[in-house]
Amino acid sequence: MIDRIRSAAAVFSRRTTVPRDKLPTISQQTRNQLFLLLRELPLSDEPWAEGHYWESLRSSVLHSLGAIELPIDRSYSGTREQVLVYAHSCSDTELLDLLEIALSCSGSWELQRVFDEFAYCINDVFATRGVGYRLTPQDRDQSPQIVVVEETVSYETAIEPALQALASEQFAAADQEFRTALQHYRNSRFPDCITWCGNAMESVLVVIAQSRGWKIPGKGKMGILFKSVISELGIPPAYQKPFDGVATLRGQLSSAHGGGVKPRVVSQRDARYMLAITAATIALVIDSNSR
Repeated sequence: MIDRIRSAAAVFSRRTTVPRDKLPTISQQTRNQLFLLLRELPLSDEPWAEGHYWESLRSSVLHSLGAIELPIDRSYSGTREQVLVYAHSCSDTELLDLLEIALSCSGSWELQRVFDEFAYCINDVFATRGVGYRLTPQDRDQSPQIVVVEETVSYETAIEPALQALASEQFAAADQEFRTALQHYRNSRFPDCITWCGNAMESVLVVIAQSRGWKIPGKGKMGILFKSVISELGIPPAYQKPFDGVATLRGQLSSAHGGGVKPRVVSQRDARYMLAITAATIALVIDSNSR
């Protein structure tokens, strides 16, 4: 139940920062192909089959809509039939939400190959039809998510390299912290996102300093620690200035510190910036350390 609610809260329509009137349009031909992919999933509608997949999918969609019933003709009785009718008649953003939810409800490992192929085919439709959407790769903590093509640049140039850099066992704690930051961002918990970005960055710096036998200066002062580490690694001092902004954001906007009398307001823009600059800095520092 909790997973359904969380999935519903993190669907495409709630995550994207692109204004609705600027989103790529899905043509009827593209919609028809996506509908056929969903319809051709080799999953039975029988209540004992495939872990109640269609009922789980329907329930998650209802949570995303905040509705009791799907907005379709009630003459359709089968759960699978209801979902497919909805897929054919809903709005573009609702269709994208539905596809994401369909992938998140994949369930058992036995069915993973089916859904890997489903995700591949969705991306193929987007690419061949020239539609400006893509599915991100399957992650160990997150099912594929649909993004507008312009948003994939940040993922491919910053987030993905950081995750690859953190894959080493020595950065296991930092890796988990950064993934937690990503999860908070996906769930619109922006102050927590900023907190965990800072935690991940600090963990990386401490690990590098300890592994090199360097003294760790300025306990609790991430800016001082960063300056020391980049100096030891021979990274140009110019990289210090952008990072000063990260340290400031962590101190002023994260959930790690009390907000005082005035309520703290943290926007998606703030969290997105923190994620991007933290990811880029993590990749830079770890790469420099490995040289």
